[in-house]
Amino acid sequence: MKVLFITKQKSVAGSSYSVSYLAKGLAEKGHDVWLGARKEAFLLKLVESDKQLKTVHFAFKGYADWKTSREIAAFVKEHKIDIVNAQSGQDRFMMVLARFLFGLSAKVVFTRRQRPRDEPWIKRFLHTKTASIVVISDGLKILFKKKGYREDQLKVIYNGLPKALNKAVDPATVHVLRQQYRIPEGNKVVGCISRLKEQHQIIRACPFLAPNITLLFVGIEQAQVQEVIDDVAPQQHLVFTSVLDHQQVLNHYPLMDVNILASKMDGFGLTLVEAMALGVPVIGSDFGGIRSVIGDNENGLLFENGDIHGLADQINALLYDQLLRENLIKKGREAYLTRFNIEQTITAYEAYFQELLK
Repeated sequence: MKVLFITKQKSVAGSSYSVSYLAKGLAEKGHDVWLGARKEAFLLKLVESDKQLKTVHFAFKGYADWKTSREIAAFVKEHKIDIVNAQSGQDRFMMVLARFLFGLSAKVVFTRRQRPRDEPWIKRFLHTKTASIVVISDGLKILFKKKGYREDQLKVIYNGLPKALNKAVDPATVHVLRQQYRIPEGNKVVGCISRLKEQHQIIRACPFLAPNITLLFVGIEQAQVQEVIDDVAPQQHLVFTSVLDHQQVLNHYPLMDVNILASKMDGFGLTLVEAMALGVPVIGSDFGGIRSVIGDNENGLLFENGDIHGLADQINALLYDQLLRENLIKKGREAYLTRFNIEQTITAYEAYFQELLK
């Protein structure tokens, strides 16, 4: 197969890693794989050392960028691309233009990673006439069906991670980070790895947590939640790292006793699976695709968005109930190895693409 992945995403995003894992895996299986993105895109930096992948630069100047849409259609025709897999909203709209204005002939697949927003019927109509749709969790599929998408228009394929993820962690760097962040000896660390979502809920739980706890926020700056901090005046030690590259992020998991994803938008929650893979118990919002990753009291804990007391109770349980911790860590590791590994993701996409071509 000849496959073109396209994304307008320029900066660091979880989807960048997911696409890079998938593209590399398909290339290793012998498929001809291209990545189309802006010249400065973070995704292209992730794969620049991989000689099996090919890259092509597209401008992606906006939703109505018909010139780039025409370029993509011409590229697909010239290189006889079989499948185009679009990753973001802008990409999807340009594939609609390519199909109806420039005669795009390849099969098109849209990967949807977040909850559908309020979409007009015409958008849903054009999307389903243009492409097949992959959603990354069962919970996300339910949300799409509620928005009017049919069962047969949606294919669930989970995100996955490499099985040797723990080998990417450098113990020496972890030790340096603990000193750099001045985490007091004996302090438990409650972590959150995410761009700005619902981290304010974790801060609002502080009055119900012991003061000798460190809250480690990876991916945001303190200024983004300063108003909440001023309101709560937490006694705990707070650390903010701003945005980090993936290698740096992985070295933060071993600092944590708990990893929390508080979100009302995630279609999956890859940081939860990374934590499971690295032996950190997890708590997530009882929302959308997060439910597909966490089975409550099975491989993690779920909390209702807005229930600050409930969130605090769960944090305390995972910090101090050793039996619960050990069980969730074990089950989380099993879920990572059996359900959320990249080999399964690659195989599922390969089979789906081949099915569409038949």
